[in-house]
Amino acid sequence: ARVPKGQISLNPGQFHDWLATLADVAGVPVPARSDGVSLLPTLTGHADQQKPGIVYAEYNFAGKTPEYKDFLGEHKGAQRGQQQIVFVDGLKGLRMGVKDADRDFMIFDTLNDPQESRDLASSRPELQARMKAAALSNRRASFSSKTVFDSAPVPAVDVKETVSPGLQWSLYEGDFPWVPDFRQWKKPASAHGVTPSPSVNMNGPARRGVELTGYVKVPEDGAYTFYLTTDENKGSKAFVRLHGMELIDADKTYEPGAEVSSDLGDRKNPVYLKAGLHPIRIGYVGNSGAASRLVLKWEGPGLPRQDIPASAFSHGEESR
Repeated sequence: ARVPKGQISLNPGQFHDWLATLADVAGVPVPARSDGVSLLPTLTGHADQQKPGIVYAEYNFAGKTPEYKDFLGEHKGAQRGQQQIVFVDGLKGLRMGVKDADRDFMIFDTLNDPQESRDLASSRPELQARMKAAALSNRRASFSSKTVFDSAPVPAVDVKETVSPGLQWSLYEGDFPWVPDFRQWKKPASAHGVTPSPSVNMNGPARRGVELTGYVKVPEDGAYTFYLTTDENKGSKAFVRLHGMELIDADKTYEPGAEVSSDLGDRKNPVYLKAGLHPIRIGYVGNSGAASRLVLKWEGPGLPRQDIPASAFSHGEESR
């Protein structure tokens, strides 16, 4: 009754968008653990309100591309190997047989060139760095395989000079069963402000969610591990993203008051970062009238495990 028939959308999307969509349809918050965005605006004829999503994939396949009749000759029987696909500004970046994380992408306008007959890489050199950064900043290493991307450092972002100290916070009232992606929550925040760091007490209503956003300044290139602890209040949960990647999951199966790291279980899984500013997004929910508390720590090159200092946090406008 609400989705008009016969619609065609040519916007790129990915399977994780459907979790977000079905949560939106059900009237529950889109989980912060989901990489997706709700497609409900597009489905209901409001494509102008559609939030852009992440389209990214990587996989390793030792064989060659199929001999499909609709494939152009140069795409038939091509050696695949380690592959990455990423969309930036509506254009598709593809690289196969990757043995060096700095290898250039082929760039295609799949909307106007569905057979990918024209590689635009030479005419869009400014996209190479952005595609490489997008690929590295949306992924994490996995248990199942090791790749050349795992130790490639994620670039810092360029930020305008209007950066100010501290993280921005927004307070949302409600009883949240999991940490939401507050960017997709339809109810407005009841309060806003700036905090020196997440390592502070946050007072508010008995049932609430808080989103903190800004940048964390990484002092030097290298491998970093992050740690997060919430208060011990019943129902306290948190979720942290650095760039687009999942950094710390203190949501699913989390025991309030426990320390959770960015490692994969009991396996070391450092995040390789370039020195500079990296966007961070922290979601917290709690269901107690007691004060809430988040503590975020790190360890890295020359840094023993310690609270991330307030001087490392800032907020401002990201430049392109």
